[in-house]
Amino acid sequence: MKPSDTYNITAHFFTGIQSIIEHLPDLKSLLPDARRALTQHNLNGTGSVNGIFLCRELDIYNNLFFMNTCNIHYGSEFVKKCARNSARCDPNGSLIKVVLFVMAFSSNCSIVTFNDQEHLTTMSSSINLIPIQNVYVTMLWKYLLYLYGFKEAVFRYSYIVKTIIDTLHTLELMPKNETHNLMVETIVTETERTLLMAD
Repeated sequence: MKPSDTYNITAHFFTGIQSIIEHLPDLKSLLPDARRALTQHNLNGTGSVNGIFLCRELDIYNNLFFMNTCNIHYGSEFVKKCARNSARCDPNGSLIKVVLFVMAFSSNCSIVTFNDQEHLTTMSSSINLIPIQNVYVTMLWKYLLYLYGFKEAVFRYSYIVKTIIDTLHTLELMPKNETHNLMVETIVTETERTLLMAD
């Protein structure tokens, strides 16, 4: 497996989010600044959770070639943490998809970094995402109640939140990787352009 193959697989984790949300009426109801905020603040975290879910579904951590290449580019400790987060992902794929909608329309589900180039209108527009996020959080909660009952739903909900927080923490610990950062930055820019034109 070439290094470019590993980065291409990783890129699909992030670009997959765009294809999930770009045709939704919820997205089309947002102003351009809110769409921009959605992409800038949420794509990295949402793409990462999508990635840990897909890695588990594809059993990719048992692919020796992929693991060796990832260890070279991301470091073995980081890859082990990703594999642990992946193993903890809820086995219900439909549930994870609803979680991805919650994250995608979150007012901010990323590692917070200050960007002095970002306009205040973009940052304040993220408040427009809250009503949409509330719909998806309610949908997630009702789905959990339907499947598991109240007590188990509470347990699973808190476990999902912990998995998301642990995944974001793992991202923060990722070793410096200019190729990965440039790839994600390019995908964010392209996704932002696509979502701004979505109508």
